[in-house]
Parts: sequence; structure tokens; C-alpha cells
Amino acid sequence: MQSLEGLVCPKCHEPLTTIEAGRELRCVRDGSRYPLVDGIPSFLMTGGDAVTLAGCALSLVIPALNEAANLERILPVLARALSALGPTNEIIVVDGGSTDGTQEVVRKHDARLVSQKLPGFGSAYRAGFEQARGEYILTLDADGSHDPAFLGDLWAARLQGDVVIASRYVPGGAADMPAWRRLLSRVLNITFRRGLSLPVHDLSSGFRLYHRTVLRAV
Repeated sequence: MQSLEGLVCPKCHEPLTTIEAGRELRCVRDGSRYPLVDGIPSFLMTGGDAVTLAGCALSLVIPALNEAANLERILPVLARALSALGPTNEIIVVDGGSTDGTQEVVRKHDARLVSQKLPGFGSAYRAGFEQARGEYILTLDADGSHDPAFLGDLWAARLQGDVVIASRYVPGGAADMPAWRRLLSRVLNITFRRGLSLPVHDLSSGFRLYHRTVLRAV
């Protein structure tokens, strides 16, 4: 077996070694295996998307449309929270055609600006995912409704699953919305959770952490 310098497991960041006569990589920590395709690790085969960089552990993806004022407030807070958290990171703002100076605010705070080509919230996320270079990708709203104080909790939970969702409906969670909307959201989440047999308390939460291999499979 041979350890590959600079190449780490996309799940736990531990070193990888070659096995099976150089046809596969194996994580030294949990034994996860990754085939080599023409000498390239399978988790780097992104079909044209941004390649995972060993130097970027976490990408934040923030869809925005005319959110200049909110971004002016939250981007510095996010930068400080990420610096305290520790992993190498990048902040990506996906702009849906803003006319309020959103682009200038993003550049001012040294975040990456991605232009959304197709309309819709889903298209904004897809554009951000395609440009994200981190092994993990975290999504949050531009209006400040997702508290950066919980970034550490999401990051710490990454080894427990490939998708981590910050729920408003668990102890410690909160939702800044009118009571009737909170009740409606709560009822719909319970209905879908039980109907689909999903172990998720908040299906509509946009505050999520993904391992990039999950998004590539969608």
C-alpha cells in the first residue's frame, strides 16, 4: 500500500492509500473505498462541475436576489464564524439578477459571485453547487434568518450522515415567523414526515450541510 500525499478521504479528511494494484483508494480511518478511473479518484469525477480541492473543506452557498442590505450585514458575521470554526472555506453568493448593488457587496466582502442563468430557487442552488469546490456544501438564506452561531453544530454533525438539516422544530430550534405560518409549517412537516417515513423534522429548512457526493448523485 502507498499513501498519497495531499489526497484525503472526502468523508473524514484522513489520508488515502492505494490498494488492488493501484486500482482503488482506501481510507486509513474507516476503510471506505474509491475506485480510480484513468488514474483519477472517483470522488473527483464531477462531470464538468468544480473539482473538489483538498484545500477547501467547506463551501457556503447563498442564493440572493436584491439582498444587498442583508448581505452587507451577514457576510462579515459568516466570515468571522467560519474563521473561528476552523475548516478552509469559501462563501458563494448566487445572484439572480439583483438591481440593488448586491454584486458590489459580494465583491466588497471577498465572497465568490456566481450569476444565476435560469429562474427559480432550485436553479440558484444548482448554479452554486456546480461552482462549489468544498468537500462539504452548506446552504443558507441571504436574509439572515439562519443563525451563524449554529454553523459549528452542523459541521460537528457531518460525520453522522451525508446530509445534516438544522430543524426549527427540535429543542433549541426557533422560527421567526407569524404563529399561523409556524403552525402550518409544523403540520405540513409532520404530515410529509409520516407519509414518506422520513426521519426528518424540518423538510422545508434551507439551512443544510451536504457531502458533495450526495449532490452529485441527485
